[in-house]
Amino acid sequence: MDDKKRTKLLAGLLIGVVGLYWGRSIVDGFLFEPVRKAEQKLASAEKDFELQTDKSLALRAARNRLEEWRSMSLPEDTLVAQRLYREWIEDLAQQCAFSGLSVEPGTKSEQPGRFLEVAVDVKGETNLSGLTQFLFLFEKTGLVHRVSDLKVKSTGSQGDPRLEVSMTCQGMSVAGSGLRNEIFVRSELTSEINPTGTEISVVSAEGFPATAPFTVRLDRELVKVTAVDGNRWTLERGADGSKADTHTAGTTIELRPELYERKDSGLGEYAGLLAKSPFAAPVPPKKYSPRVAGLSKQTIQPGDEVKVTAKADDFNADLGEACFSLVNPPAGMTIDEKTGEILWKTEASLAAGDYKAGVVVTQTENPELRLEASLDVTVKLPNAAPVPKGASEAVVVLGQPFLMKMEATDDGPVENLTWSLGPGMPEGLKIDSKTGQLSWTPAVSFKPGEYVTEVKVTDSGAEAKSGSAKIKFQVRDDSASMTLLTGAVSKDGTRYAWFRNKGTGENQQLKLGERLKVDEIDAEIVRIENRFVELSDVGGLWKLELGANLRQRRNLQPPAEATPVSKPADPEPEVTPAEDHVPADPSKPAEISQPAADQDSTEGGSGAAG
Repeated sequence: MDDKKRTKLLAGLLIGVVGLYWGRSIVDGFLFEPVRKAEQKLASAEKDFELQTDKSLALRAARNRLEEWRSMSLPEDTLVAQRLYREWIEDLAQQCAFSGLSVEPGTKSEQPGRFLEVAVDVKGETNLSGLTQFLFLFEKTGLVHRVSDLKVKSTGSQGDPRLEVSMTCQGMSVAGSGLRNEIFVRSELTSEINPTGTEISVVSAEGFPATAPFTVRLDRELVKVTAVDGNRWTLERGADGSKADTHTAGTTIELRPELYERKDSGLGEYAGLLAKSPFAAPVPPKKYSPRVAGLSKQTIQPGDEVKVTAKADDFNADLGEACFSLVNPPAGMTIDEKTGEILWKTEASLAAGDYKAGVVVTQTENPELRLEASLDVTVKLPNAAPVPKGASEAVVVLGQPFLMKMEATDDGPVENLTWSLGPGMPEGLKIDSKTGQLSWTPAVSFKPGEYVTEVKVTDSGAEAKSGSAKIKFQVRDDSASMTLLTGAVSKDGTRYAWFRNKGTGENQQLKLGERLKVDEIDAEIVRIENRFVELSDVGGLWKLELGANLRQRRNLQPPAEATPVSKPADPEPEVTPAEDHVPADPSKPAEISQPAADQDSTEGGSGAAG
């Protein structure tokens, strides 16, 4: 094909393509443009619809949320809202063991038509556990409120110190929440429930949820309602750290609504905080020094019961429980291997003496630990009362010292006895509480006569026993100072000593071996000479000069050395007594050897013959 033809053909094809494109544009603009515009309008309309739907859903959600807030808000009346909120906060603080509690109304703020906000100021003292429970229950309760201010001051740094708490709680009332006299729905129990009860009946269930579970408050106890059958509910006691208690008929039961997102929360979430209190100083690892305690020495009588408890002190409980056993116990003694209680019921025939048992303590998961201590038991016979011993009668002379030693027998050490005098003892009479020595020097103005006094002796036993004896005191005038040796005579080969009482005029003639008894003096005549006699008594050997009174006798030998003699060795020339002292005996005239010079000597004179 030549070039002209080829050129014409290409030009025709070009013209055809341009025409086809131009024609198609005309057809496309005429036929499809309205369709595209309609699609655009439809897309715009669908977008507007979606926006309106989202707005409607958001509006509905906002309305639902508003209704939820209204259901959880305080009453609309300002004064009622603040009063009810203050009472609720105070009940919650008391439930959480606050002491020294002060709950006072705080500030109020209001935006009419929108909301009302009231505040309550709280001051009190509790521990970390109480504060944690308060904040936990505060947060979990379905109320529109918050803690706007909280100050905590620790009073110590060891253990679980008391905390001084000061805080402000704010509650809100949303417009439209209505006027009511209670924050939460209330009813009353129709009958009493004890701490283990799980079912209750309420006067009215109106306003409470129709289905379980939900939480209510019985006084200070929180309970979980797990099933509802009209007015009869099944309970789970002691919820959220509260304690099950007895509640009588008529007790108020109050709904405790919970935030949905906090329904399943519990105090266990705060275990770490309670275990590692920020208010207490860190405690170093404990060092244990295990020991056996509680085994004090026992003293019993035959037939008594021994009951003591051995204790495992300062043991690491993580290594298991303590186990108790006995080693070589006396017959009949037992021990509880878990509690450590030792029991021994003795027989009445058990011999007195000291008994010992070994007490061994081990630990279930600590095989290396073995501690041993001993239980000592002393068995004593019943304490017998001491028996006093001594003269039952005694002569006491006015103005003269009187001494008498009391003794006693006892089943214990006699040196531990205590002596005393009974009531009504005569004035001036004393007894040494340790030695039992009686002493008395009655005044010369004391009235002579018979006086009976009780002498008491007491032992030092655990149950002290006492014994007593009565002593009859014959209180007399001092006749010994008035009784003089007036002469020595021989009658029918027998020598006599003459004694005369100047006060009574009484005369006595005594020979060797006979006894002279005047006041407390009771002496044997062991020697008679012309100018003196010798007397022997418990006080030893005495010499009494002619004309002297018995108080003027002189001790020759102490009692241990006194050797009474029965007859004089070398008789001296006889001494003639004064005429007024010669006994009147008409049948036998006396043989008078030598007269005495002055037989009316006074107490201080010698009365000796020249």
